[in-house]
Amino acid sequence: MKLFRAEQRATPPSFSLRQLGIALGVDPVSPSVGSIDEAIRDAATWACIKIKAQGCAMLPISEVRYQGSQRVVVEPSPIIRRPSNIVPARVWRFQVFASMFSDGNAFGLVSRTDSMGRPTQIELVAPEQVRERRVVDGVPQVKINNETHLLYPWGDLWHLAGEMTLAGSPFGLSPIAYGANTTGTSLAAERFGGQFFTRGGHPTGVLTVPGQPSEEQTTALKQRLMAVIAGSREPLVLPEGTSYEKMQVDPKDSQFLELMRFEVEQTCRRHGVPPSMVFGAVSGQSITYANATQADLAYLKHTLSYPIDLFEDGMNLLTPAPRSIFLDRDAILEGDPMGRLEMQIKRVQNRLRTINEVRAEDHLDDFGPEYDEPGVPADSSSRDLSLPEQLQKIYLAVDKVITANEAREIVGIDGEFTPATSPADAPDSPSDESGEQDGSDDA
Repeated sequence: MKLFRAEQRATPPSFSLRQLGIALGVDPVSPSVGSIDEAIRDAATWACIKIKAQGCAMLPISEVRYQGSQRVVVEPSPIIRRPSNIVPARVWRFQVFASMFSDGNAFGLVSRTDSMGRPTQIELVAPEQVRERRVVDGVPQVKINNETHLLYPWGDLWHLAGEMTLAGSPFGLSPIAYGANTTGTSLAAERFGGQFFTRGGHPTGVLTVPGQPSEEQTTALKQRLMAVIAGSREPLVLPEGTSYEKMQVDPKDSQFLELMRFEVEQTCRRHGVPPSMVFGAVSGQSITYANATQADLAYLKHTLSYPIDLFEDGMNLLTPAPRSIFLDRDAILEGDPMGRLEMQIKRVQNRLRTINEVRAEDHLDDFGPEYDEPGVPADSSSRDLSLPEQLQKIYLAVDKVITANEAREIVGIDGEFTPATSPADAPDSPSDESGEQDGSDDA
């Protein structure tokens, strides 16, 4: 008789995810999450939202005004300089993007306006507090704490929709809600892995005894076995014909590593984040940093560009015309120091940047107003050269644009340089077709 009514096998038995889940009282096959707070407990979801929101919030922001064809950087408006009275501007922008990437919408109550009624400060609201989102008579409205709020400019609630906003509604779709099953499966597998080692969840072995022992005998045998394997390290003595078989479970099965890796890939796919950015390798691949610049460019192009555009458009509606808000996307593509230097040189040479702009990017003082024009100023070579630089230029000019004697005169050396091999006292002495020098070379 077997106490656990299991068939004796020569090899350790295996268990499916559902069987082990039921043993723990958890059904990991059909889980789901119902809130952002619960979803971000999943490591991949947390990492994807965090890296996208940080990548957008860290971009340098500027406000410009167009005067004809000229683009002039101006002092930022209050909504850019200090959008909240509670958190700093960069944290405020992070919260906006995090709400867009989790709920699909960012909401905020307008707390201060200018003389024209434009918001100058907006205190953001947790998206989960915003309920009953709908459009009534062409005006979007929601409820916060059972109080109805109309969206700006009809009311006091500012709103910025996220990446997936389908026709028929001004509100974006929630990546968390539409990815609830994926996130729930990952959380269930992780939770089971922890419970597997703490609560047990499965019998550790099979005790086989001959005949049909009574309930008291089986209980005594189990207690005797448990007392030995619980840590006393005493020898185990069993009656004749009694055997004990330990049940083994593969660690990969107990932790469901393949399933959890697949869920990481699914989460990254939904959020448009390369798995390597959240330190998760795709199945069969390793994490590498080859062609990092190209990877960053693809990430910017396919993942971040559109939400950045949405943010700029939303902020432009809050700033007076003809001003515009820009996030500097180039900050994402910053390479190594040498690559950055080469790019700066090319931009200046191709008249895409001024020297002072390049120095400002490196937090250095400008050279003066003459370096505010794109490209290299025509008279930039007129600066005072150091003595080694002067000597080098003079040396390179000898026999090309000046003679050796002229070079000596420039340097201030008395006397003429007239060795037998010296060139004539004129630059680029001509030679005849036969290649022979004139009589001055024979002197």
